[in-house]
This record gives sequence, C-alpha cells and structure tokens, in this order.
Amino acid sequence: MSVTAFPVLVRILTDRGLERTEVGTLAISCAGVDDVAAWCLLAFVSGLGGARPGGVWSTMALAVGYIAVVLVVVRPAVRGLVRRHERPGSSAQASLGVLVLAMLTSALTTEWIGIHALFGAFLLGAVVPHDSQLVRELGRRLQDLVVVLFLPAFFAFTGLRTQLQLLDGAEQWALCLAITLVACLGKFGGTLAAARFCGLGWRQSAALGALMNTRGLMELIVLSVGLDQGVISPQLFSMMVVMAVVTTLAGGPLLDVLDRERTFTGPGVHELLA
Repeated sequence: MSVTAFPVLVRILTDRGLERTEVGTLAISCAGVDDVAAWCLLAFVSGLGGARPGGVWSTMALAVGYIAVVLVVVRPAVRGLVRRHERPGSSAQASLGVLVLAMLTSALTTEWIGIHALFGAFLLGAVVPHDSQLVRELGRRLQDLVVVLFLPAFFAFTGLRTQLQLLDGAEQWALCLAITLVACLGKFGGTLAAARFCGLGWRQSAALGALMNTRGLMELIVLSVGLDQGVISPQLFSMMVVMAVVTTLAGGPLLDVLDRERTFTGPGVHELLA
C-alpha cells in the first residue's frame, strides 16, 4: 500500500517541469526514502513467507549475515573493479562480465537463503558506485534490452496473472474499491497531513500527496513477489493490480487539477506570449 513508483514519479515531474521546484524536490526525496524502507520491509516479509516452519529466525540470520558479507567484502571488491575499469587499456567486456556474474550470484544466494532473488540483485546494485564509468556503460548496454524486451514481458506476464474474472460479484468489486480507497487514504491523505504539519500550503500538500500516491511498476513487483510466495491469493493480487493501475493513472490528472492556476509550473508559453 505504501510503495511509490519512483520512475513514474520522476517522469511526471519531468514532463511538467516540476523536478526543480520545492514540491518536486520533496517528492523525489520522500519517494527515495519510502522505497528504501519498502524494499527492506519486503525483504523481511519475503523471508518470513519463504522460510520453512520454524526456520524464520535462521532465514533472517542468514539474510543479515549475507548483507554484512556484501557490505564488508563484496563492496570493496566492486570498488576495486570500478577503479581497474577506469584505467587506460582495461577490458570493458571483462569488467561488465564480472559485474553481471556477481549480480546473478547474489540473486541466487538470496534465493537459496529463502528471500526472493530480486533482493540479491538489488543489494549488489546498491553497493556499486552509481557515478562510475562502469555503471554508465552497463546502463547504456542494458537499457535497450531491458526497456524493449524485459519490461514489456514483465507487464505482459503480470497481465496474464491478473484474473479479473475472479471478481465476479458486487462483494468482490466492493472490496476492490475499499482497497483502492484505503490505499489513497493512507498515501495521499497521510502525505497531505504530514506536509501540512510541516508548514506547506494545502495545494502543495495535496500535490505532494498525488505524486506519492503513484505506484506503477514498483507495486507490480511487490505484488508478484507476494503472489509467488503465497502471501496473497490470486483474487487479492488482481484487486491490488487494479488499485495500482488506478492510483498511478490518477496521479497526472489530479496534479493538473491542482496546478490549474500554475502554482507550481508558473505561466505556460501561451500565457507568456499573450
């Protein structure tokens, strides 16, 4: 319920020229902290869901131990790899191959521990210096493959797993509506209340709440992990997917309504020419 779609949020802010405004800066900062907390909580819940009866504590101990190994041992090794990659005459293919192999190994390790493989890949990515030449080159080479092939395949796979026929009655659709309302109340309402408490105006607080209420791809990843682990049922999965789509689609139009007086973006080109 609390996750925010960071890529969707950044795209909305960029399209509207809000990324350097007070609301945009606050939204990006809040979404970053929010998503880190969500990933940590999801890893914990995934460990609980994937652990054998009586093995929850061993799964958590192995997870904490593996995180310590990555931070103490793997992180310095990755930084050394990054430094070697930036030396003249270094082999880019070898460095990229080692980094991809390390990512797959980390994913397999967390899967063996009992936590979803996604977290292993995420953990390794978190310890790689983001401003390094190696990361930029890896992103350049993988971006087209991910955007053109993997991302549409993931959305198609999620769509195939969404069984709207399970919502075959008024009671199920009422529950779906209740889930959507609770999600908006917690995310939009919670952000609105916190922003007002910190001194923002009503319109800015509402805009911040609308931005934080987008869920998008991040929510679908969380739901897929929950469905794979048996934490949620196919029926609840379908309801949550509907909630994620509705709240994400509502973010942009709601922000336009709140910004009808150009409070955040300022006057448009046509207004200036007039």
